Amino acid sequence: MKSIPISLIFIAILSLLIGVGELHAQISDRSHYLATLKEQLALRWPKNQTINLVFHGHSVPAGYFITPDVQTLSAYPYQSLKKIKDAYPRAVVNSIVTAIGGEHSVSGAKRFSKEVLTHRPDVVFIDYGLNDRSIGLERAKKAWEKMIKKALKKGVKIILLTPTPDLKEDILAEDVELSKHAAQIRALATSYQVGLVDSYRIFQEIAKKEDLKNYMAQGNHINALGHELVAREIKAWFQNEIESPLPGYQLAWFDEFDGHQLDRSKWGYRTDNKHRSIQRKSNVSLQNGALVLALNTHQEAIDGQFASGAGIVSKAPFQYGYYEVRAKIGDGIDDDQDGKTDEGWYHIFGAMIAAFDDQGEVESTPSGTRRMEINGFENFSEHLEDYEQNGLGRFTQQVTLWGENGKEPNRLPTPPDNLTMPKHFNSSDWHIYGFEWTEQEVKFYVDYNLTVTAEYPSNQFSHDQLHVWLTAIATHWDSSDQEPSRAEYDYFRFFKKR
Repeated sequence: MKSIPISLIFIAILSLLIGVGELHAQISDRSHYLATLKEQLALRWPKNQTINLVFHGHSVPAGYFITPDVQTLSAYPYQSLKKIKDAYPRAVVNSIVTAIGGEHSVSGAKRFSKEVLTHRPDVVFIDYGLNDRSIGLERAKKAWEKMIKKALKKGVKIILLTPTPDLKEDILAEDVELSKHAAQIRALATSYQVGLVDSYRIFQEIAKKEDLKNYMAQGNHINALGHELVAREIKAWFQNEIESPLPGYQLAWFDEFDGHQLDRSKWGYRTDNKHRSIQRKSNVSLQNGALVLALNTHQEAIDGQFASGAGIVSKAPFQYGYYEVRAKIGDGIDDDQDGKTDEGWYHIFGAMIAAFDDQGEVESTPSGTRRMEINGFENFSEHLEDYEQNGLGRFTQQVTLWGENGKEPNRLPTPPDNLTMPKHFNSSDWHIYGFEWTEQEVKFYVDYNLTVTAEYPSNQFSHDQLHVWLTAIATHWDSSDQEPSRAEYDYFRFFKKR
């Protein structure tokens, strides 16, 4: 019988301790761990007080990119401060970095009292996993425990971070040093019931879909995009719980689009050439807390198209639950002064399958394997008989059925029952669109008002795992009548049954 490596036994034991797949149920609850602190952050002057966040660790939180280059304002401590301040604009918050490049946790523990606790922190973030490979698991554990116990004794909240990648190690392999240190940090968070930002797991998920080099400044230092991912996870600990608008549901997956760059661990770009436009990554941006999909016209053709659209697709698939966006469709500007706005554009908030390439992008919707599509809205600017609103005030909400040949045999409900026409509706204003998918039906909503119901029982139709698409392209667009436009999304949220 073959012997089992000691390292794999170690990982197995740690997995039993933390419970594979149940990590977030055993570490401190994200919605309650910082509850008192979040209440303090929300207070106004003169009742508010200064909140100190201390980031302790090695070169990554210190801001080293390509050594010796230090980019403090792009590192996750500063990015986290920016995000927390955006959420709590009246709070006084300090981000204090005590990290030292090249340091491991044993050295960090020695100066913890004098250089960390002296700042009277409200929260301490500890990030040493990357460098702790040089001292081994046992010494690292003792050092981490020493810091944790000192902080807890002072009543300080603690959030531990698992390591960010080192390209010299295969992040998807179990029997590598970083994986073992990540497992040990998770176990410590569970044992001491403190917070955890699982950076290692975030980058593992990315590595399954695309090249990690897109997130690295050098082999062992993440770049600004990598720091953005860590900062988003930190900010999530300061996020107040979002309640479902429908009873019996809880938030399971979301993006508030409040960063400076698209979260590539959650989304891939749509980059196909379809109908009358080519979809470009450069047309996707985050501005003022919203996702912006720019629709542009061009004097010279790009791959045969005089228009370019945009779109993003969730890397995670979903099924039964309640899906919701807050969106503005079209800019409402008559650029060419012909009495019409947003001519020729086609907007979708929906769910269907997707195929991602090595760069984590979506070039097409696979025909043949695509059997269903759910449209929270399918909004053509040329929905006719509505010239006063130029079409965008009318849209369809339906389940679209697809045949193996890529043809569309039916829609549920059948037209025209899938057409939604809210009264006094302007799509270029903010509105909330949602749909609830169960085993029996799909219900569609606009501003929480039920608009369409599609009977769609699972014993009669295919119910697949679907990706969310937020996208805008040109369809029946006349290049002689060019007019740019845009779509904006404040957030996407997915709620599952409790």
